[in-house]
Amino acid sequence: MKHPTLEDFAGFFSTYPEVAEVYGRHLAAVCPACGELLQQMEALLKRFRHWDPAIVVGEGLEADDLLDALLAKGQDFAAWWPEVEKRGELLSWGVAWVALERASPLLVEETARPRARELALLAAAISENLGPCYHVEWINDLKALAYATVVVAADPAETSRGAVQARLRHTLAATEALEKGTGSESLATEVWDLLVQSGRRL
Repeated sequence: MKHPTLEDFAGFFSTYPEVAEVYGRHLAAVCPACGELLQQMEALLKRFRHWDPAIVVGEGLEADDLLDALLAKGQDFAAWWPEVEKRGELLSWGVAWVALERASPLLVEETARPRARELALLAAAISENLGPCYHVEWINDLKALAYATVVVAADPAETSRGAVQARLRHTLAATEALEKGTGSESLATEVWDLLVQSGRRL
């Protein structure tokens, strides 16, 4: 008997969520192979923080490789963005999330923050160009976190008018997106913690 693929499993849970919660989980409980697929799907849902299994499986499995190939094109957002505009597969939740995921650990080292800012700018720009299939509220959650990361990664020593205006603009973008998001309390805490952290560094 042919087993479903991970993509089959994700499509089932995405298209028929109520039915899948009963029959899909029952199947996973009695079939070790299907149980492993369910674990993989749930791990991707947790990592990419999106509600739709089809999206996180379809994009999550290739997101790291796509971002690696993009980053090889240059050292900053200015070099990466023209490539994103040429290749539609880079305008995805998965690529944006991996960019943001990689930016986060760089925030702890002052010398690594410029790189974190470029990655967060990439995530924010992609989020600004995502289609409605990702759902507007979820896109705004992603935007809020991306822009807050841009703010906290900015160099507080940069006091030129342009730099200060950019920080204010990105802070406003983060807070406005948060207001239009899913209302997740944990996401709001994460965003405000980043913005408060940026304020302490000024």
